[in-house]
Amino acid sequence: LGEAGNLIVIQGQMKSGKTGVISGIMAALISDPKSDADCLGFVAQASREGFILHFDCEQGPQNHYRLMQNTVAKRAGLGEVPDCLKSFSLLKASLGDRWAMVEAVTEQVSKVAPLRCVIFDGGADFLATLNDEAAANEMVERQFRFAIEHHCLVVIVLHENPGTDNGKTRGHYGSQLHRKMQAALVVEKGADEISAVYGHPLRDGYWPRSEAHFFKYDTMRGMHVSCCDPTEERKRIKEAGKRAALRSLVEKVLPAPIAYTRLLEGIIKAEACSESTAKNRFKDMKHAGLITQNGDGNYEQGQ
Repeated sequence: LGEAGNLIVIQGQMKSGKTGVISGIMAALISDPKSDADCLGFVAQASREGFILHFDCEQGPQNHYRLMQNTVAKRAGLGEVPDCLKSFSLLKASLGDRWAMVEAVTEQVSKVAPLRCVIFDGGADFLATLNDEAAANEMVERQFRFAIEHHCLVVIVLHENPGTDNGKTRGHYGSQLHRKMQAALVVEKGADEISAVYGHPLRDGYWPRSEAHFFKYDTMRGMHVSCCDPTEERKRIKEAGKRAALRSLVEKVLPAPIAYTRLLEGIIKAEACSESTAKNRFKDMKHAGLITQNGDGNYEQGQ
């Protein structure tokens, strides 16, 4: 998905599970690859040489602490934070100071060891506005140059536009970042509170939606955990809901046997729909066995 000298993006709607993905990636970088750590499907090279830096511009102090606690103790199974992992909250820092703080930290730690991975949790939080084309281009170039100069992987968390279903990230900054990145990891949450993560697009790989890794928040463990593919269960629930809605419609428009034309009229009135839509409803009712035709040629409720 990502390698040294490149950018990858974690994107999704608000509260979709992006923090869980960050935790999984960090845990994969610090845990023993032979352990049974639940890194939400992510795997990293076994070498621990180099620093992993995490800059948080999104969360308050308690959530920031909880993220690191979950990542290190609960997910990676370590007794203490390893020396290679450094996390900083930039939430209180002014906009103009944030990148300077990143450079200051980088200058200090690089004297000890090289950088391995740098995570910007809130990449857009280094900009005053996301639609200033010149400023957005400059920030993306700065972050890309950072990855190249330090020969490290840079991970950037981005929000998608609210309510969008086309994966469009916010502002000109998001668009420019998509042009430069090596991969985008899309995080989606379903109505059942189960999140999916997959890659789209990827420059050097293939990770389609059909092969997504699924996870959910476990209140007992206090963190996101991997779970089974819910696709079939979601399909079953959807079909059950559709059948229930059709059953309710049948009971409303077919209290007694009636002719086909009157049945269509009843569907059109009940659903406030067109004739073509009413015909489709009729086909669905018949296919589901909710209506049958009697000997008189009229339609009545099925079993």
